[in-house]
Amino acid sequence: VCLRALDHSRLDRSLLTLGHAAGVWVVAFALSQEIGQRVASLVVGEGWQLAAFALPPALVLALLAQRARSDRWPLTHWRSAYLLWAAAPVAGALALWSAAAQTVGNGDASPLRYVPLLNPLDVVLIITLGAIAWWLQRAADVLERNAGSLVRLQAAIAATAFIAFNGMLLRAVHHTTGVAWNLSDLLASDTTQATLSLCWAVLGLGLMLLAGRRVSRMMWLAGAGLMGAVVIKLFLVDMAASGALARIVSFIGAGLLLLIVGYFSPLPPKRGENEAMAAGT
Repeated sequence: VCLRALDHSRLDRSLLTLGHAAGVWVVAFALSQEIGQRVASLVVGEGWQLAAFALPPALVLALLAQRARSDRWPLTHWRSAYLLWAAAPVAGALALWSAAAQTVGNGDASPLRYVPLLNPLDVVLIITLGAIAWWLQRAADVLERNAGSLVRLQAAIAATAFIAFNGMLLRAVHHTTGVAWNLSDLLASDTTQATLSLCWAVLGLGLMLLAGRRVSRMMWLAGAGLMGAVVIKLFLVDMAASGALARIVSFIGAGLLLLIVGYFSPLPPKRGENEAMAAGT
C-alpha cells in the first residue's frame, strides 16, 4: 500500500525500484528463516532441514514467474523491478543452494524412508530448478532487454541442474546400497559408476531427442557432448572396474542408447539451412 501511494511521488524511480525489490527479498528471507528454523527444531533428518530453508524462496520465485505477464499493479508499472531486480538475486541464491546442498549431507529423510526423487531434498531441488527455469522463460523479454543474450545464464543453470542431478544419483546409491557417504567411497563403487554411465546416457539421449523436435543444434550438441563423455568414461573408468556385471550393464546400456540416438535423432540443420529448405519448398 505504501509503495503504491509513492507511485506518483517525486522520489527517484531507482529508489522506488529498490523498494519494490527489497520487499520481495525481505518476504523470501523471512519465510525461509521462519519455516527453516521451525523444521530444524523438530527431530527430523537433515534432508528436511535443507529443504525447508529453500522451499519458501522457490515458491516466491515461482509466484513472480506466474505473475510475469499480469496486467495488474504492481507488474504493470514495475515489471523490471520484480522480474529482474527482485527475482534475479532470489534465483541466484537458489542456484547456489542447489549446488551447495549436494555437499552438505546425504539427504536423510527420517522419520520417513528414503525414496529416490520422492524425498524432501530431491523434491525441493526439482521445485527450485523448475522455478528458476520457469522464471527464465516467463521473464525472458525483461532479462534480454537489460542483460542481453540469455545463453550464458541458461548454460549456468543447466550446469547447476547437472550437479544437482548427480547429487541425487549419489544419494540414491548411498541409501540403497549402504556405500559410505563420502565422495571417494562412492566413486570407488562399481554400482555408482554404472549408475552414472547409464543415467548420463539417458540424459544425453533425452536432450538429443528433444533437440530434434525443437530443431536446436545447441541442445543436440550438449546431448552429444554428454554421450561422448559417457563413452570416454566407459573406457577410462568403467573398464578398470572390478565388478564384471556392472561393467557389462554399463556397456550394453550405453551402446543401446547410442543406437537409438543414431536412428531417431540426427543433427538438426543450422538456422540458415532451415530457411533455405523452407524457401525451396
